[in-house]
Amino acid sequence: MRKYLMIGDTHAGLRQDNPWNEENLYNVFVQIVEHCKANGITEAFHAGDFFDVRKATTQTTMKFIRERIVPLLEEAGLHIYVLVGNHDCQFKDKIRPNSPREILDQYDCFTVVDEPMTVNLDTSPLQSIDLIPWICQENTQQIFDFIKKSKSQYCLGHFELSGYYFYKNSKADHGLEPDFLKKYDIVYSGHYHHANEGANVFYIGTPLTMSANDEDETRGFYELSYGDGKRELTFIANPVCHHRRITYPDQKDVDVADYKNCSVRLIVREVDNHLPKFQTKLEETVYELNIVDRVITDSEVDTDFEIKSVSGLISEYINNMQITPEEKTEVSAIMSALYAEVTSNGNS
Repeated sequence: MRKYLMIGDTHAGLRQDNPWNEENLYNVFVQIVEHCKANGITEAFHAGDFFDVRKATTQTTMKFIRERIVPLLEEAGLHIYVLVGNHDCQFKDKIRPNSPREILDQYDCFTVVDEPMTVNLDTSPLQSIDLIPWICQENTQQIFDFIKKSKSQYCLGHFELSGYYFYKNSKADHGLEPDFLKKYDIVYSGHYHHANEGANVFYIGTPLTMSANDEDETRGFYELSYGDGKRELTFIANPVCHHRRITYPDQKDVDVADYKNCSVRLIVREVDNHLPKFQTKLEETVYELNIVDRVITDSEVDTDFEIKSVSGLISEYINNMQITPEEKTEVSAIMSALYAEVTSNGNS
């Protein structure tokens, strides 16, 4: 059987080129390359959002790609088809200009997909996969026409579909209805960071955790095998979960060493004499510690009033904004990530 690799959103340049995030992403590519070399894999598919910042991919990010990622891929003889995602595009309504075309296209180890295309996976019998970039105002009709005429069994895109989870507790209630994809046996997609599926659509998730929205989730990439009319999908787990959560005092006996170099949210539900020592030990071990005060006393609870969480108020505000459904999804994802970050100030 012929083997390929499938990789979800990587968001190079995340958190303003934070060196910790950069090292985490580099280690993912090391794992990818080692797996490919060990299994004779020379081609891979990236499901979009290779880069994080829409309008200002920095020189630091470009240097990271040139000096650390490209040499890895070239040494391994690995070629990657890179779909253009929404974070890769400078403008929301246009597919070009985009950062993969301007940055990655110069290297032979990348093929940038900013127009729909078909790749043959196996010839006996013929099996093929359609590669579909981000759908925006400029290319909607082109993509719908392409899909309608396609004879491929499989599809990989960067789709924003209604009814799927972009984070484990956040379900998209707007976006495209998935009916236009029902002709395919299976549709793989990037864009939503939480791996989930429904009908013939499978969101593959990200190869690493990127924020507190992803905490304690196993992330990774996939090996696709095709041959003799068969298809196999194998998940390859990332051995490291970079974002972790500890609830105190429920988990006060955890081995702090297990959280070394992780971003940790400490959810404090009760304050006791042991807490300061526990907190200090964590601060000495983890990459960053965000403390969330969840201590509630009887006097703070009034059952005569509806208590709305901050996240609930944010969602309500976004739903009432006079913007397009696509923009609401993007704003919601950004605000969810920001809220997770600012909870370190003790607000919940």
